[in-house]
Amino acid sequence: MMGLAIVLLEDAAREVAQVPGYFAAFRRQHESPFEVFKGAEQIIYGTYSGMTHMDRAPYTAVAVLRTAVELRLRGAFGVSVLIDPTRPEDFVPIDMSSLFESIRKRQSDIDFSVDLHDVWKIYRWSNFYLHAGHRDYPWVAGFLLQYLRPLFSDHRTGPNGEWNIDGGIRMKRETWRAVRATLQSPSLNSTLAACHRPAYWSHLVIGI
Repeated sequence: MMGLAIVLLEDAAREVAQVPGYFAAFRRQHESPFEVFKGAEQIIYGTYSGMTHMDRAPYTAVAVLRTAVELRLRGAFGVSVLIDPTRPEDFVPIDMSSLFESIRKRQSDIDFSVDLHDVWKIYRWSNFYLHAGHRDYPWVAGFLLQYLRPLFSDHRTGPNGEWNIDGGIRMKRETWRAVRATLQSPSLNSTLAACHRPAYWSHLVIGI
């Protein structure tokens, strides 16, 4: 990690002080497919298993963190795909950009334990790794993990000391319905696939 700290100083010398090469430090900025594959092995078997190498794969966590963010938001609003009534066997995926935009329109009525704008920035940041294998500094993913923690385990307690693991996103029922309604496609006369991705109320806390 100290070696990467020198790389950070080198990047600062180049970008801020315009003194490239001052620390003579370098790091490879892209993952190879083999490294991503070995990272998956570590997640499955553990770092010290004889089934994989002992070298850490700190960047693979970016893809897992992105998946957690997407599932958290889709689960909070109970949406995944649209169904065309004329072709119920075909599912039309709801992309995350559309979901974020629908949430943004009602943002003032939703209590996010982590700022929605930051959640969106983190989700987009993960694209660079997921689609191009671009490496950020290895400590960034750990910092973002802790920053996003309240979204997944909100410990604000109720009158009896209880707390809800899904309490990081709170809204009223009508707000929840309004966000879902904006995702419907008038051109297809489609409906939200509640049967495919049930909108369980355990994914949100009613009333703020």
